[in-house]
Amino acid sequence: QFPYYSNLEQAVAIVNQYQDASEIKIGEGTFEEDDWFVIPEKPLKITGSGQDKTTLRCIIYSLNYLELSETRMEGADYDIGNEHITMSLGLPSSSYIHNNLFYGVNGGVAIEPTSNTILENNTFDSVVHPEYQTSLSFEGLESKSKEETENIIMRYNEIKNTPIAIQLFRSADCGVNGDLGNNLFLDVETVVYNPYNYPQGFMGNAWAESN
Repeated sequence: QFPYYSNLEQAVAIVNQYQDASEIKIGEGTFEEDDWFVIPEKPLKITGSGQDKTTLRCIIYSLNYLELSETRMEGADYDIGNEHITMSLGLPSSSYIHNNLFYGVNGGVAIEPTSNTILENNTFDSVVHPEYQTSLSFEGLESKSKEETENIIMRYNEIKNTPIAIQLFRSADCGVNGDLGNNLFLDVETVVYNPYNYPQGFMGNAWAESN
């Protein structure tokens, strides 16, 4: 545990030096620098002090297993030259994301469908990507074959106040144990936007209907 570093970027840099799983506990406050881009490379658990107490204004893009909970994620707009990466969380690897509030235009989440991700008990409020107008996207964050497709579990989340809740930028075949149900959508125009007709192959529960 690294509770005394001044920012998340510094703590993650220390964690990246170790092979064993680590935990970073974040206290109360709003933590931001000039558009952080934090890249955990080793298994990591990040625990905030509560959605109403810990606010992160950065992008977390984890290259290994990540557990994230009890935070308010407002993301960042990261300049990479002629382009911008606008989101709060990129999940190319397996992860357990629970009990967080994702908020605002930079708060989007990108999931690699092969990542064995569990996304549950989170709230997405007014998360509207400035270009794609969506809160959450399924994207090819890593180059993997169809044979490597794993299971996505996305349940008991609330997505509200956005034109598009979820956009598919690649196939969202979530495996025989995938669970993409029991989610609540409020003031959402389109629950799943699939403009390129990617295979969905959902198994288990269906998407909840928008209210």
